[in-house]
Amino acid sequence: MSLTIEVARRILEASKQRALELRSPVSIAIVDAGGHLVLFERMMSPYGWSTGYISLAKANTAVMFNQSTDAVAQWGAGIPGFASSLASMTQGKFIMAAGGWPIRIGGATVGGIGVSGGNAPGRDDEIARAGLEAGETINYHTHRCHRRNSSRSSLARSTRRRRKAPRQIHITLVLIKIIHTVMSSCLLINSMKPVEINHESRN
Repeated sequence: MSLTIEVARRILEASKQRALELRSPVSIAIVDAGGHLVLFERMMSPYGWSTGYISLAKANTAVMFNQSTDAVAQWGAGIPGFASSLASMTQGKFIMAAGGWPIRIGGATVGGIGVSGGNAPGRDDEIARAGLEAGETINYHTHRCHRRNSSRSSLARSTRRRRKAPRQIHITLVLIKIIHTVMSSCLLINSMKPVEINHESRN
């Protein structure tokens, strides 16, 4: 299962709508499960160039650890040199700051979203979660369609089996009749064997 451009666009548009409602222009990055950029938008263009890199780093970090970047920041802060080492190894695609979340479909992580540039504490996270809610709605409808299609397939298979059953019974009866005929013929042939007569002269 992979992150399609249609689903990514729905998630980005939902996040963007929430940012507009909060009057908080941000940069939004969406990556796939491999950390490759799928969609990106910088709402405050041409300003805020750094938020673009930060949003991408948040999306990658969320995919890397399969959890929110806020959670990573909480436990990662207690490890000396953790943040600087990861940032160096990933060439700047790691960051410990709220605003990044993994995107899941059917329980599997298919990508990540990162938001940067919020004009108040917690704004990045709130805008990112708005996009995730839109993604969850898509997942719900997709799951229902999948279940409906599976039910239809099962019904079709059951119908085909019921249609095949009378034919199989007919074939079995024909085979039984053939076997019975062959056995009857063999018995008849055996009963028609000539009787051997002893021609030896009597004493």
